[in-house]
Formats: sequence, structure tokens, C-alpha cells
Amino acid sequence: MAKYNVKGCDHESARFCFWRLASTSAIMILRIMNTLAIQADPIPLRADADGVVRIGGTRVTLDTVVVAFQNGATPETVVDQYPSLRLDDVYSTLGYFLRHRDEVDSYLARRATACNTVRRDNEARFPAVGVRERLMARQHNGV
Repeated sequence: MAKYNVKGCDHESARFCFWRLASTSAIMILRIMNTLAIQADPIPLRADADGVVRIGGTRVTLDTVVVAFQNGATPETVVDQYPSLRLDDVYSTLGYFLRHRDEVDSYLARRATACNTVRRDNEARFPAVGVRERLMARQHNGV
């Protein structure tokens, strides 16, 4: 039979001492759990008038936080880079991203397509060729 070294317990009652210790710990855990308010907090995401998903009450986009995370940034680093964000909102947002990866990836792909379309349209409307010369002419003419 294995020997137990439990203070205050002789060899025969060691099993009872371990059982008592385990049950006391379980009761303490249950008491602690009964004092916690376990609830689902809302995800801090909102879509603005243009359909861009933003974090909490800030202008920081879901795209920004997810891309930073995918590039290795920790939630703390993201908050350091974007001080308007709250750390708990970043953790909640990343939790949402990890649980709904397919939906978020689809949203990000749609945003990238829209961004490329706007960029292409702007480049067609405002060609980059001759920009320097036009700006230099404006500066020379005092405009």
C-alpha cells in the first residue's frame, strides 16, 4: 500500500484526509462560482452608415484589428497603437473573429474588393501622371 504524508493523518486515514480536502476545495469553488455573475456581454461591433464594421464607439474598423492580430499583434499592442480602443473590446472582437472566422473573412474580402474598386475609380478620375508638374505650377502661380 502506498504511503501518504499528510499532516495530521495517520497511514490508515490518509485516504479520508485526501477525500475531505478534495470535497472542501469543491465546495469552495462552488461558493466562488455562485458569487460570479456569468452572463453574455454584447460584442462591441457596430456597422456605420456605409456598412463598415467599427469597434465599440470608435472609428477603428474591424479590418484594422483583425489584420493587426493576423500580423502577430497582441490585444495590448493593438490598444497601444489605437488608444481610443478599450482592451476588453479588442479581446471580445478577437474572440468573435475566432468563433466566426468564415463570416469575418467573407466580410474582409468584400471590403477589399470595394476598396480596390474605389481606388481604381479614383485613379481613373485623377490620373497620377503630371501631378508633380500641376502642383509645381500652382505653387509658382501662387494658388
